[in-house]
Amino acid sequence: MDNTAPWIPASGWERALEIVTIVLAISSWILPIMYYGELPDEIPMHFNAQGEADSWGAKHTLFILPGITSILYIILTAVSRISPASAYSSTLVPITKENEAIQHRLQAEQIRIIKFFTVLLLTHITWGIVRISREGGSHLSNWAVVLYLVAIVVTIIYYYRKAKEHA
Repeated sequence: MDNTAPWIPASGWERALEIVTIVLAISSWILPIMYYGELPDEIPMHFNAQGEADSWGAKHTLFILPGITSILYIILTAVSRISPASAYSSTLVPITKENEAIQHRLQAEQIRIIKFFTVLLLTHITWGIVRISREGGSHLSNWAVVLYLVAIVVTIIYYYRKAKEHA
């Protein structure tokens, strides 16, 4: 088996999720651009486990998060197109000619969902920094961060089990 996976068209819900993810990724750039003039020269850039700002930086550093968001979007999109026969899943679930198509479908779905939650998380943090900077606060609610991370872990577990069912 080679590294190139057969092209599998996205289902309707996958296309919708991809569109929402793209809109979120674009929003992660629009937010700092739109509010840049209203931001103070120094903004919070890192938050501790309690959601308190513990590192500050120049306001132009806010564009690092949308940059990371875009890079991760591109990487995860590329990874979703790699054949599971050569990807990480082949060490967890045996890939055969018989199950390669379904394994690729499951892998593509899983990565698309993880990509959505990753972009949502980073866009949420970007908005949080903009909001805090505009309002003069220094606290980012960490409940959403925990929720997004739990969603990613649950997605991985769910799709691992589904992949095992089709091994």
